[in-house]
Amino acid sequence: MNIYIDEAGVFVVPSKDRCSISCVGGLVLPRQSVIKIFGDFCRLKESWGIKSDEVKGSRLSESQVNSLVTLLAQYDVIFHVVAIDMNKQSSKAISNHKFAQARNLTKNLTPEHKPGLIEGIKKLRNDLETLPSQLYVQAVCTFELVNDLLQTTTLYYAQRSPEELGDFKWYIDAKDKKVTPYEILWTTIVLPMIQSK
Repeated sequence: MNIYIDEAGVFVVPSKDRCSISCVGGLVLPRQSVIKIFGDFCRLKESWGIKSDEVKGSRLSESQVNSLVTLLAQYDVIFHVVAIDMNKQSSKAISNHKFAQARNLTKNLTPEHKPGLIEGIKKLRNDLETLPSQLYVQAVCTFELVNDLLQTTTLYYAQRSPEELGDFKWYIDAKDKKVTPYEILWTTIVLPMIQSK
C-alpha cells in the first residue's frame, strides 16, 4: 500500500481569538489501484484547468473537492485526519508538553547504559527541547496520524486485500529539497513514539 501524508495550517497559537485549525492527513491507496487512481486524478485536474503537478486543497472549490471525493470513493482507499484548533491551545501548555516529553527520553537512563547511547539520547532530548513549538505540535499530530493509520490499515486490508500488508510505502511531503533538522528528528523518533503507544 502507498501512504501519502501532508499537513495543512500553521500549527501556531493565533494572536486573535478565532478558530485556527491545523491538520495532518494521510491517504492510503491500495498498490494495485495506484496507477488507475493517478490516471483518473490527472484527467480530473485537466477538467478543472489545473496544469501544475501539485494541487493545493485550499484552492479547490467545494464542487472540485466533491468530485475528488467521488473519484476516490470508487476505490478501496482510507483517509484519516488528525486536526487541532490552535485557538484552544496555549503556548505555555504546548511548551510544558514538549519539555515533559523531552524529559521522558532520559528519565530511565542510568550509568549502566552505554556512553554512546546516553550521549545519543541526550542529543535527541536537546533537539526536542529546542524544536519550535509549531513543529512540535505538527510532529505530535503526525505521530497520532501514523499510529491511527497503522492500526486502521492493517485491520482493514487484512480482511479485504491481505497482499497490501506486504509492502508499506510512505510518502511524506517534505519541507524543503534538503532534509531539515525537524525531518531528521521526526524520522528518528517516530518509530519509538509509535511503539510506546
